[in-house]
Amino acid sequence: MNGIISNYNYVTPKRQNSSIGFGNQATKLGKQFLNGSKNLTGENAVALLKRLGYTAKETGSSHHVYRNPVGDMVNLALHNIKQQLKPYQIENVADAIKKAGGLSVFA
Repeated sequence: MNGIISNYNYVTPKRQNSSIGFGNQATKLGKQFLNGSKNLTGENAVALLKRLGYTAKETGSSHHVYRNPVGDMVNLALHNIKQQLKPYQIENVADAIKKAGGLSVFA
């Protein structure tokens, strides 16, 4: 089922270009998003979204829109990719993790 859409849930590919590794590193970062950690940056969000199969569809001056093959969208308003995320942005990425199947997608 690698890379196949099943019951409207996107199964992430096993190999995806991202600045985070597979397994333990991605799982730790995913847990931080799900737990609402306050020390997460735009870089963390982008790396995790790419790992979940999202690709950048639109980038405006400060708006970065990421979509997955099913059509789910995450909009990140970032003036600097290294800036700390706001709570609603962390929640949006956490929702993307939950829609993808939770932390099990990083195994």
